[in-house]
Amino acid sequence: MTSRKSENKKERMKLISVHLPEWMIAKLEEFVRKGIYPSRSEAIRVALHQLIMKIEEAEINKKSEKRVLILGR
Repeated sequence: MTSRKSENKKERMKLISVHLPEWMIAKLEEFVRKGIYPSRSEAIRVALHQLIMKIEEAEINKKSEKRVLILGR
């Protein structure tokens, strides 16, 4: 998996622009209003981080399955 800096250290952020449908923006604003996330940006960061971790885990599992097939276990 990719290495991440300690959660205690501030990571340098870069600004990107994305186009989102109105319903997603409304949901993000609802999450912020309810106090689930402190900002829309944080909600997007968390969601993207979860997606990255899920894909990386799937890739690791796929590599492990190939190893099992090759070794015949």
